[in-house]
Amino acid sequence: MQTLESMTSGCFYMIDYRTCRLIYTSGYIPFMESVFGKSGHTISTEDIERAIDNDERMKLVRAHCAKNQFLASIPVENRMDMVFHTDLRLRSRDRVEQTLHLKCIPQAFTKNGLPWLEMYTVTFSPNRNTGMLMMTDKKLHANYLYDSRTGTWNKLRNHNLSMMEWRILSLSSQGKSELEISTLLFHSVSSIKKTKKSIFGKLGVKNTIEALQMAQNLSII
Repeated sequence: MQTLESMTSGCFYMIDYRTCRLIYTSGYIPFMESVFGKSGHTISTEDIERAIDNDERMKLVRAHCAKNQFLASIPVENRMDMVFHTDLRLRSRDRVEQTLHLKCIPQAFTKNGLPWLEMYTVTFSPNRNTGMLMMTDKKLHANYLYDSRTGTWNKLRNHNLSMMEWRILSLSSQGKSELEISTLLFHSVSSIKKTKKSIFGKLGVKNTIEALQMAQNLSII
């Protein structure tokens, strides 16, 4: 469990459900070790600056502000249904750049309605660029994209998959081949291939692996 600020300062927390308390685990998570090359102690400012350049840090700051702005604009009872997404480029200890997808799920709010506790999950991202901010409504399965030029959140329509597209994507996530999917759905293989291309276009990816990763990041499947 962590907040956006705690991630950029190298501080990680986990919940101990037996004692109902947060445990400080800086550097304990394998992600920290793989990126910063350290475990079991606090990550220094120098480590942060090496792994995350200033442009990426500023994107995180803007993401944090935009996320809170969005949450403040919706009813309190709906805020727990929102999932925030953004991408971040890091340099590993071997100086290899990698794009990671950050998914943030609010867990608790202050009296003022701001996030008090948030859960972040980190996965590799199929995106090539960073800085895109998206909010997903888990209940309505709707996605909103942040426009940094106008400071507004706009509902996305092209990510809404049809039932057939969703079924094909879901079956693909189970490891089914195009031939197996065509048999299960009573459609030709060429029809399955055509529908997959439509999925790729809507999700902005190039292949099935990227589509599955993006769909997982966006809580589509």
